[in-house]
Amino acid sequence: MKQLLNCLNSLTVASVATIALAYPSIAQVNLSVYPPPSSSNESIELYVPPPENNNIDNTCTQLIGANIDKVIGQAPNQWGILIESIDRQTVIYSHNADRYFIPASNTKLFTTAAALQVMNPETTIQKKSLRDWVNITNQRSNNFYADTLFRFIGGAKNVTAILAQLGINPSGFRLADGSGLSRRNTATPRSIVEILRVMYYSPNRDTFYASLPVA
Repeated sequence: MKQLLNCLNSLTVASVATIALAYPSIAQVNLSVYPPPSSSNESIELYVPPPENNNIDNTCTQLIGANIDKVIGQAPNQWGILIESIDRQTVIYSHNADRYFIPASNTKLFTTAAALQVMNPETTIQKKSLRDWVNITNQRSNNFYADTLFRFIGGAKNVTAILAQLGINPSGFRLADGSGLSRRNTATPRSIVEILRVMYYSPNRDTFYASLPVA
């Protein structure tokens, strides 16, 4: 595990991983670092902080892949994974990256990213700044804030159009609400990585990334 974590920390600046999964049973999954979600067919997002060592070698790439393969080996069709280096846009690991999964609370990433593209972080919404709305939405996974913000910027059609203008493939996700409560929300691991990449180069990067919860 220590060697694997060292490899994860060797990924280049702000590398991101999106793992979408559906568990046949928790007993079949051995995750000692990132616990599985409480319900099936949901997705989790992992953010690897900027490391000191910017060297990604084949050994680490193979080690990461081998360890992930062990985890998903019993139910590979129920996992969707994409690990990618943002600055190099190098794919480190990919498995069902374009398959649709229910994103659950990761839907909030789409909502808050779109909001930060059309409004200044200091814009006031019901006596709070957009910065505060984004922080509460993402860090606390507040469904009320997420759905209110979603409606404020025009709902699914507008959010999809905003994200498409940023280069995020609109066929990679389908939004029914802004919070992820609806089971009709779907997204591919690739679309979530696209969100994280676009926001990394956004003028509002600091606001967005500061709002992401840390396990």
